[in-house]
Amino acid sequence: MRAAGIVLACLLGLAVVVGGWLASRERIVLRTNLYAPQVNETALWAAREGLNLWVEAPSAEADWYRQLLDDPLVEVRERGRTLRFLAEPAPHAGAHLRRLRRSQHGWADVALSPLRDPERGVPVRLRRMPAGGHRA
Repeated sequence: MRAAGIVLACLLGLAVVVGGWLASRERIVLRTNLYAPQVNETALWAAREGLNLWVEAPSAEADWYRQLLDDPLVEVRERGRTLRFLAEPAPHAGAHLRRLRRSQHGWADVALSPLRDPERGVPVRLRRMPAGGHRA
């Protein structure tokens, strides 16, 4: 029983270390509710695909996910820059997102995989908008 507790503590410690390392590498701040009195900011990690980004909501009930359903125009703060994106939920793209994450983040993604629930998570593609980034 004690050995199981030690193993669990070590695995959680590894997840925290790897998670911190990953957050420092590919961390973005997603800004939703841009035209509301209170803009919502959520720290996430992302996978890149060309000019676009992919993120995953832990569930369809996540506040930031519900907000982008109401208004898909979002901003991403990253490395001192703020860019505009159009958010597109892609619930059937889970395998694609997992491949992107695995190819870009390697063992960090493997270590964090047990902390995610692929049955509840919702992939979201963030399509980069041109400079000036207003809706059509």
